[in-house]
Amino acid sequence: MATSTTVSRKLGSSETLARWRRLTFWGWIGEILKYVLLLVLAFSFLLPFIWMFTSALKDSSQVFTVPPTWIPSPALWENFYNAWTELSFNLWLYNTVVKYAIPATVGTVVSSAIAAYGFARLEWRLRDILFAVCLATMMVPGQVTLVPCSSSSSSSAGSIPTSRW
Repeated sequence: MATSTTVSRKLGSSETLARWRRLTFWGWIGEILKYVLLLVLAFSFLLPFIWMFTSALKDSSQVFTVPPTWIPSPALWENFYNAWTELSFNLWLYNTVVKYAIPATVGTVVSSAIAAYGFARLEWRLRDILFAVCLATMMVPGQVTLVPCSSSSSSSAGSIPTSRW
């Protein structure tokens, strides 16, 4: 029995030009609007990072001015040096990377590989049901379980520890 397979290939430059030439007036308008929307979204996603970087170059009086100034004058590049030396930034970096990020990543990869091997290669009773339960728990966002976990682990039952209620 013969099987047919679909081979996907990259369009050549002549095929891409032919596709663009086939567009009608409204097709061109649609393409232009699509790329304008993509540029607006990209700029809106980059805007907080631009603000954070430019604020790092300002003194404290320039950060809180209304209306905000986007370009600092003068640019204080020594703010980065001061933040690194005056604060215990080396300790914070060590705690974050060495004590948390690397062990969490290695532990996740190792435990996931062991679980994946058990689900993929071993045949055992209730494997499919447990795999479905495992997938279902991974589909629940962490934010959904944040409040129940924090309220069940607090000292007074039913209250959120950081709340003023």
